[in-house]
Amino acid sequence: MASGAPVCDDGWDDISAAVVCRQLGFKGTAKARSMAYFGPGKGPIHLDNVRCSGLETSLGQCQSEDQGGHNCRHSEDAGVICQYTLEPLQDSSMSLHMCGLSLSKKRRLRRIIGGAKSLRGTWTLGGTQALTRGYLER
Repeated sequence: MASGAPVCDDGWDDISAAVVCRQLGFKGTAKARSMAYFGPGKGPIHLDNVRCSGLETSLGQCQSEDQGGHNCRHSEDAGVICQYTLEPLQDSSMSLHMCGLSLSKKRRLRRIIGGAKSLRGTWTLGGTQALTRGYLER
């Protein structure tokens, strides 16, 4: 299946969403979204009636109807929300990439990380919320 290819939401569930998140490298929980929750896709719809057991490592391993065997429109595109938890940092030399933050926010974040024993919270990056209950320890 092509990367970024639309998938129909017929039969789409949290188990299938978890497989997608696992394929993308996330280790937390997943929530399935339907009815083009993130907006309609473009191009041919590649999969319909996806049925995953939850043991798969990629969506291509799940049972489904392939391209051409669907009855969907892009208003039925499937989506996923991948949630994850940051693990405690063990290596103090680990670098933190802060792309997309203004210079003042970068400086503030560096001060917080450099002086605090722990940092907890919810981060919003690029319009996507990722709930994190991790710790950054010195």
